[in-house]
Amino acid sequence: MTREEAEAILEQAGLAEDAAFPLLEAAIACAIHDSPFRDVAPARRLADAAAERLAERVQSESPEDALAETMAADLRLDGDLLTREAAANTDVIEVAERRRGLSAALAIFYLDAARRAGVTARGVDFPNHFL
Repeated sequence: MTREEAEAILEQAGLAEDAAFPLLEAAIACAIHDSPFRDVAPARRLADAAAERLAERVQSESPEDALAETMAADLRLDGDLLTREAAANTDVIEVAERRRGLSAALAIFYLDAARRAGVTARGVDFPNHFL
């Protein structure tokens, strides 16, 4: 993906209604805009696996348990407690490769998986945190 393609995706995302906002694609475009031609496959593979696994789990568990278990246990997504200031913690491609990042970056995968699996989930802006 080129920088121009990333900009086009972000322009289109800016026109989307809240419910249709392409969160994952916009985050990937942001990551690519800063460093064009990176391989976005890890982020897309993680997102696909998350949505597929969550759709399976939600058949036999509560949506809350299914989402938490899918993302934290099955896919091993975790916060980076040791190097919180590292730039990799906010880049969705690197977060997908490392399975570690800041809560706002992890939430992109949580919210994308929930949307694709038909589970209602929303992030909450909390002072100095994202929940």
